[in-house]
Amino acid sequence: MASDLSIRMDKAEDPARLLADTEACLCTLLGTDAGFGLKCAQPFPAAEQQRNLATTVYSTHFPEDIVELTMLYTGPVPGYEAPEEEGWQTFITMRAALDNPLKYALAAALAISLAQTQSDTHIYDEDRRWNPQPRIAAGQLLQSLRVREPQNSLEEALKNFLLQLKTR
Repeated sequence: MASDLSIRMDKAEDPARLLADTEACLCTLLGTDAGFGLKCAQPFPAAEQQRNLATTVYSTHFPEDIVELTMLYTGPVPGYEAPEEEGWQTFITMRAALDNPLKYALAAALAISLAQTQSDTHIYDEDRRWNPQPRIAAGQLLQSLRVREPQNSLEEALKNFLLQLKTR
């Protein structure tokens, strides 16, 4: 099952530059200081010269748990009517059953980190998998999903994050 979080962005951001912030956010969400070794599968080219950008973000410790990141620019195209909203749309997609909490946590951490770099820090969750409302500020999503107490192990952290996700 695929799920998306989306963000309206002022400008394209290279997620590789945000990996440290994403990792810190992931640790906050899970209540752990475990290192995840986050990587981007491929760096973005000069974003301002592109209209469609895509990569995957993953943990070197769990390389099969990837999250897809796509940035699309919607703007004027010669000969066509301008779109309703001009700018960058970012989609963070993960394909997983609810029993894979690392993908859910990684997608949320990446969305929160990206949104916090923008003037509008809202994250859109049309499927309402991360939040009961379809739109939420990045800081509010972090507070609503994070595991409250420090966790003794990554397994315990993921189990408690999944419980937090299911009961929000």
